Amino acid sequence: MQSVITRNEELIKHEIFDVNIWLQNCIVKNKSIDEVDEFLIVANCQKDRLFFDSTPFMICGEAMDEMANLLSEQSLDIINNRTRDIVGLPPGFSETLKSRRIIVI
Repeated sequence: MQSVITRNEELIKHEIFDVNIWLQNCIVKNKSIDEVDEFLIVANCQKDRLFFDSTPFMICGEAMDEMANLLSEQSLDIINNRTRDIVGLPPGFSETLKSRRIIVI
């Protein structure tokens, strides 16, 4: 599997700036966005402009779970406690955070 850096360099070199191509596969697991149930999209934007550099990319839920499992309990507690402190969470979201170990990025 090629590295993320190599992938980005190749796409830019060939002037491929179709966001669907950049988001087609998970950058960790290489799974198609069509075959995953959960995913995260990361992009570098300013107002209505999308920058093609190290982003955009997609990470599937399986890869996110594996990364979360690498974090220590102490790190997860810090992340989750800070997340609970966010002002203006939608109703019900705070309760979900109390009952589950969720990482909000």
